[in-house]
Formats: sequence, C-alpha cells, structure tokens
Amino acid sequence: MCQPLSTAGAPAVRGSFTSLQRWADSRTARRDWRMQVGSVRARVRTEAGVDVSGSWAGGASNWSWVLGDQALGWGQGLTVPRSDPFGLAFFLGSSELRLPNRPLPLYHSEFAGGLRGAALEHAGMRWSAGVGAGRGHVAGMVRRKWSHHEGGWSCFYSEGRTRWGVDWTGRRGSWDGQAAFARSEGNTALRLSCRVARSSFFALQAGGDLEVNGGTWTGEVRGYATWEDPDEEGNVQLRVRGRSEDGGDVRLQGRIRKGHALKWSFLGTRDERILGLHWSGHGVRATLWTGRSPTGSWSMVRHVEAQWSLPGGGSWGMFGLDGQADWTGTYVALPALDVRQWSHAPRAGSQLGVWWRSELNWLPFDRVQLRSSWQASWAPSQQESFRCAWRVRWEA
Repeated sequence: MCQPLSTAGAPAVRGSFTSLQRWADSRTARRDWRMQVGSVRARVRTEAGVDVSGSWAGGASNWSWVLGDQALGWGQGLTVPRSDPFGLAFFLGSSELRLPNRPLPLYHSEFAGGLRGAALEHAGMRWSAGVGAGRGHVAGMVRRKWSHHEGGWSCFYSEGRTRWGVDWTGRRGSWDGQAAFARSEGNTALRLSCRVARSSFFALQAGGDLEVNGGTWTGEVRGYATWEDPDEEGNVQLRVRGRSEDGGDVRLQGRIRKGHALKWSFLGTRDERILGLHWSGHGVRATLWTGRSPTGSWSMVRHVEAQWSLPGGGSWGMFGLDGQADWTGTYVALPALDVRQWSHAPRAGSQLGVWWRSELNWLPFDRVQLRSSWQASWAPSQQESFRCAWRVRWEA
C-alpha cells in the first residue's frame, strides 16, 4: 500500500487529471488538470480553447482571505449570490437556510454563485466584517453576535445593479430560525425559516420566500416533518410546498427500519403522481418509479446498478436506466468516475453505462497514493449519445 508523505512542514499535494470524450453529431473532447499544493488550487481546462483558473487562500489569527476563484457565504443568498447543493437541506437533517461562511477558495467559478477576485474577512468574538471585489462585482458584509442571536448587513454590486439586505439567525434550546430581507431598485425579497427538534426522533421545519419585482410578486411556502422510530430507527419524512407559479407539491419518503434494503418515496403535484420503490443490498441497487405523467398517462421509469470487487482492491460495475415519462421528480445518484452525482432519469429512451475504479499500487512512488477510474455511457436518445471519461487522482 502506498503511504502518504509524512515529512513535517511539507505542504499536502493533491491532483487529478480527467479526460472526457463525447460522441454525438460530432466528436468533442475535454481535458481537465487540477492541482492543490497547500492552500493554492489551480485548474487548466481545454475544450474549445484553454481556460486557466484557481485560487490562493490563507489566514492569520481572525483574518482569512482568498485570491482568485471563490464563493462568498454572506447575506443568506438574497444579496451575494450563493450556490446550493442538490437536494433538500431538510432531508440532510440541517436547517434549511445556509449559515454565514467565510470566503471559500475554489478551483473555478463557472457556476451560479461563483466569483473571481479578492475577498478578505475578519471574524471577531462579537463583530465580523468582510469585503470582496473582482471581475465586475463588489461585495461587503458586517455581522454582530449576541448570546443566542446573530445579525448582519450585506451588499453586492454587479452589472450596474446594487443589492443590499439584512439577515438574522437565532438559536435557543431546540429552536433555531433565520430571516433575511434584501432590496434593490424595483425588487424586494424576503426569506424566513424556523426549525424545532422536540426530541432526537421528531423535528418540524417551516420556510417561506416572497419576492416582488416591478409590481409582480412570486412566493413559496414550505413545511417539513421528520419522525424516526426510537426502537427500529425507521423513519418517515414529509415535505409540503406551495408555489405561486405551479401550485407546489407533496413529497414523502421513508424506510421500515435502519439498514433495511427497501425504501419508498412518493411525489405528488398538480399534474403528477409518482410512487418510488428503492432497493439496495449485496452490491445491487434498483429503483422503480410508476405513476401518472403530466400527459395523463401511467408510465414507468426503471434504474438498476450492480457492483463487483476486484482482486487486490478496487471495483467495477454497470448501470442502466429506462424511462417513458416527462416527470420532474425522478432523480437517482449515479456513478460518475470516482464519485456519485445526482442525475435525472431519462424522460424517454434508455441509458447504459460501465465503470471501473482501482488503486495503482504497482507504481514505484512509495510516497504517492494514486487512484484511477474509467467510465463509459451510452444514451441514444440524449443529445450526447456516447461519452467516455477517465480520471487519475493522486495525493502525496
């Protein structure tokens, strides 16, 4: 087994190389090199051209700073743009609104909420403040802490538009809540959230958003509940959501007991009724969705995945999906090289794939951990009918 470098004071070195080949109407290729040495991150990506990105981060005492590509966790997302991960925070067991975070260094900023420039933050016992500026934007933040509360002010300027707002977070016992208000020319936004965990087996949460833009308003309210059996540790989770645009939806999911191979889920909207059965065990995953599609017909979507171990470490597997319905709630976590990513089940047609992962222990570098992964997928009904990807990761 390769051992990581243990020399005292030496910066950690991590890196990866990803090669992605796609075949559709024409053949395209993308290469992605990433390297992290200590607090320096760099990425070189080639496709139509060459793109170089990255960041350098550091800090001392209560100061922290980032140069380059970054994300700013200020203003609860109503002033400074933020990117939220896929899924419901409720189902992850945390409060719905993300709490303030220090500037986060990134390999690139090519996503909603990604920024490029310089950011500096000072976090004190009571007062905190931060500033950021870069490619077409300026941001600022001031925050004050009390015993059970925290309040802040933030602003963001981009593309000739200034947005400012205030936010509050409070925690006391089993309760926590958040509120945020933002204002810009012709636009007002409000966000509220409250969560209570009455015990380790029962929690309730509610949230809402309201936005008025040029006299037109849009809104959303959400309610969540989680219950867990104290003996069998089975659980049921409920989300009820109402939206001014489409009327909202109801989502349920649960399992009989902890470690049970079978889970179930239900999603109901004005146009859809979807029942899902999810089975996992002994290296095999399978999901079956059935229900009413927006066209009024009853349809079915299927997913199956199998995995086998390789001699000497590593694994390989295959997956397949098939769907005939234009549903909105059929998501599945699929292998994506050496990680898993959420993907929407095919709305029509099939998708097949095979993957392989291994540790390259035969290399002569005794201080380097090297992992390789390869994946190929085929989806004749999709825009990219065939793609093949290969990634190598190393750490020293």
